[in-house]
Amino acid sequence: MPSVKAAANELGQDRVGTFTGVRFGMFPLYNATVVTEIQALETLCGVRAVHVGGGGVAGSEGSVVMVVEGESDRVEAATELVEGIKGEPPLPLRKVFCATCVPSTPMVRGDDAQLVDTGKHYCTYGGMAEDQLPEWFQWRDDVNPTNASSP
Repeated sequence: MPSVKAAANELGQDRVGTFTGVRFGMFPLYNATVVTEIQALETLCGVRAVHVGGGGVAGSEGSVVMVVEGESDRVEAATELVEGIKGEPPLPLRKVFCATCVPSTPMVRGDDAQLVDTGKHYCTYGGMAEDQLPEWFQWRDDVNPTNASSP
């Protein structure tokens, strides 16, 4: 994506008509402070970091590879910091049942009046039974929370 601002201008709120999944928009936070991994290591550990690679497979998607330079104790502190968070489990999938889905967004504060189904589907698959969904989007007990039961 060449520009967050350009992407937000294209997506906006409820501007796109056809989706291949959940309807979404984009609201940039222009007044937020972005802190990259490089800046975090420099600030927290006092090292110089250079991004040299990224990506991955088998759970390493989105990974970042960096070269770190600095005093040996600071490099050791950076290594300990990274090793301390490496291998964190992915966020669990919170798929709801499409047949009865009422979307929850950051705009929904939680009171029941805001969760009334207006009939507008916020996803291509809204209102469909699980067996009508593409196989990749059907409920799977191996990836959904264990305290939920399949339809």
